Amino acid sequence: MADGRILYALDQKATHMGGSPILSESIGAPAALEPAGLEHASMAASVYKGGDPSHWRRSVPAFQAVND
Repeated sequence: MADGRILYALDQKATHMGGSPILSESIGAPAALEPAGLEHASMAASVYKGGDPSHWRRSVPAFQAVND
């Protein structure tokens, strides 16, 4: 990968001797995502993160699906 591009070459000699790559692929930033829950589920969840009970969360909503 060079300069944010992936370069593909079938013949290594051509690339090392100043030849052009066969294919160049650029990687861009992913689109901003804003996920949202769809269709509330009939259940809720509890989240236990870490050992401090003040950081635990109860009755966190659950969803049947998430938008894409």
